[in-house]
Amino acid sequence: MQTWRHAAVWSVLGVAFLAIAGCSDDGGGVPIDGDGDDDVEYAEWERETDGDNVGDGDGDGGGETADWDRYEEGEYVNDATADSPYPQWRRRFFGATGGEDAPQNVRRIVPWYAGGAYIGAQNGLFRWDSQNETLARVPYPAGVTEMEIVDLEIGYDNTLFILALTDKVGEYLYSLRFNDIIESKKDCVMTDSPHALAIKGPSRILHIGTSGGIYEYNNTDCVKKTALSGWPTGWVIDMDGTETDRFAVVKQTPEGTFELHIRDGQWTVYTPAEGLIEGALRSVRFFEDESADRKDVIVASDQGVQILDKRRTFRSLLPVPCAADDAYAKDCSLPDADVRQLAVAPDFTFWAAGAKGAFTINPDSNALHWRVFQSRRWLLDDPSVAVGFDAEGGVWIGHADGATRLWLEDWTLKRKADLHLDALRRRHLRMGGFVAPAALPGPGDIDACGVSPDACPVAPNDDEALWTGLYALTETFRALAADDPTEREDARANASASIQMLIELLRATPRPGLPARTILPRGAGPLDDPSQGEWSRSDYYDWKGDPGPTALVGHLVAYPFFYDLLAGAEEKRAIEDTLNSIAVHLRDHDWRLIDTDGLPTTDGNWGEAAVTGAAGQAGLGGVRALELLALLRAAYHLTGDETFWTAYIERAHEAHYAEATRHQKTLSDSRRGDYAADLLALAASLILLRYDDVVDFREIYMASLKEMWEAKRAEASPLTNLVYGVYAHSEFDLNPAVSALRETPVDLVDWRLDTCWRKDAALSGEAGAQRLDAVLPAGERKLLRLDGDPYACEWGEAETSTPLGGLAEDDGLAFLLPYWMARYFEMLGPPTE
Repeated sequence: MQTWRHAAVWSVLGVAFLAIAGCSDDGGGVPIDGDGDDDVEYAEWERETDGDNVGDGDGDGGGETADWDRYEEGEYVNDATADSPYPQWRRRFFGATGGEDAPQNVRRIVPWYAGGAYIGAQNGLFRWDSQNETLARVPYPAGVTEMEIVDLEIGYDNTLFILALTDKVGEYLYSLRFNDIIESKKDCVMTDSPHALAIKGPSRILHIGTSGGIYEYNNTDCVKKTALSGWPTGWVIDMDGTETDRFAVVKQTPEGTFELHIRDGQWTVYTPAEGLIEGALRSVRFFEDESADRKDVIVASDQGVQILDKRRTFRSLLPVPCAADDAYAKDCSLPDADVRQLAVAPDFTFWAAGAKGAFTINPDSNALHWRVFQSRRWLLDDPSVAVGFDAEGGVWIGHADGATRLWLEDWTLKRKADLHLDALRRRHLRMGGFVAPAALPGPGDIDACGVSPDACPVAPNDDEALWTGLYALTETFRALAADDPTEREDARANASASIQMLIELLRATPRPGLPARTILPRGAGPLDDPSQGEWSRSDYYDWKGDPGPTALVGHLVAYPFFYDLLAGAEEKRAIEDTLNSIAVHLRDHDWRLIDTDGLPTTDGNWGEAAVTGAAGQAGLGGVRALELLALLRAAYHLTGDETFWTAYIERAHEAHYAEATRHQKTLSDSRRGDYAADLLALAASLILLRYDDVVDFREIYMASLKEMWEAKRAEASPLTNLVYGVYAHSEFDLNPAVSALRETPVDLVDWRLDTCWRKDAALSGEAGAQRLDAVLPAGERKLLRLDGDPYACEWGEAETSTPLGGLAEDDGLAFLLPYWMARYFEMLGPPTE
């Protein structure tokens, strides 16, 4: 059991923790790392009564009496989840993006016993050298200038048989020796064009499927099998065999219909009349496990996949919704019908290459859906024509213009956090502290960012204060939770720099307490371009006006944890002055932000009409209430100004703002689907519940947060789960949150990724406005920021983007903030071996 850090610092209780023991006046160092074992440790929180910065609601600055019952919290414990190694998907492309000599129109991939794999393609045979991690073409045999690989098969004594079309007339069968392609030693004369290879029986006899039937290579010559002995004739599409002497063939008849022939002691023919799937058959593979008494045959077509079990019963995996009572519900709903090739991994996992990507499922696992790999995030190209494996467990997906290798690596969440933070620090900072997405010069062209400082511009944006504030909070948590002192110092410096830039947003405007939405160096702003918004010039900066809730919450969320746990004396004074000026501005202007023209900003209204009025209660009134109450409570804690405590009580109680927060997530249909508002509500709740200790109010805020968590529970949002868990101290879906972080891709390039086509994902809504009924894992959906809609199935970027997308990289805060938050609150442990 791990003792949690008690995050709430009750100003009314005057907790000694707020003294920031050991903090130097110059702001240097990290006086308390928050783990409860360095400078100060509290088993419970005691109330001080000296009246210093303590209010009790009566306005006299005393703390010995109270008009409100106080919420007090003792020690509590919770099991932490270990950051143990987990399998992380990685990918590498060979083909169109690199200009290397890569396979085209891949036909077959087979693992090689000595390591790596061989890939047969329209333009030759390629070898994956796993030791050197290189893919290179195998030289053609002597006298051959063109070689199109039709199929590959591993034979006896690990011989690689190669079925190929070359410019040597009549020669089709080759083999491999010491990575050299050689002609078959014996004659293999066929009068039909070859299409497939398969080996059958304990003697591992090679068979060749052709346009006219099947030939058997008896190690002397090729003998055509006849219909008299029951063998299929006609156009053979694909074959597979086993060492137990079973054989499967899919073929097309002269009439254009398709048949499945199975030999298991005797031949059995399946047609649509016997239950065979309709459509063009393309691939057949055995799925055998003697220990489990499984003898399945899997068939792929352009209409779906079928499994024929040992009882000779077909089970179809089709792109249709599963029946409620289907015993195989997890794999009846295929993502897409158009499957080109199948492969079965050594762990009996199915892999399918299809027109929309590659997908896989292990029917023996607890997986509830097919894992889909699509878009440039995972594949060189979505249309996939072949799938196979290498000896190291890597999965190869073949395309028309190259190949993709997918593989699993053991990672920890800390390793991913380090990677994302490095990307953020390299490519997402502006003016030393502002955070914003980075533009890329070409699809996924991150390498260009290091060539020129202008290659990947980070432009100012309207919500810059919010993202910068969330980054400052992230780095504050890292400074308190990281194991390495150097890392803690680095994180503290980063948080301080971003907080300083937030403070500059107040300094930029001539009106006290009015923050700019964003700033640029003086002379760099688009003052003469009305389409860019309300830009003005001050003595220090060019600044953009019309701030609203994101500007307020950015400041609100950045300061409190840093102020309480890290800030030096000068930093404290600067933060106090900044938060005080914002709070005074709102208080003196009827809870509105007033721009330099003397008029309220467009959305900067926290007055009663916007909160408890009809408009507020039909939309974002509850969120606005959370924001203002959190601001006032934080301002009182940081400044000790009793007028803020009085204003807090007046707003919360007399103006009914506390009650307005109760159902803020479910006030209206528009609010339920507003994920930007969710983020603002979570950030405000994190701060409000940190400081509020009035029982009557706190019960309402916790009820509001719990209702929000329950409404969003199916999303498995790490941030939602963790913010709720910080204050609920009970079951809050920690493991799903950790799983979602593990599922977050390593690649944060915003590739085009649409999921509206997936037949295994139920959709609602009209065409062009469809939404998912259930959230897909993070690795299978479009890249989401902290305020992203997880039910959106369309990518939705600007029309000016490329077909691939990939012209922006995300800042990674959707991973970094919940990760370091979980580390700080000891929900998640440090990385383990």
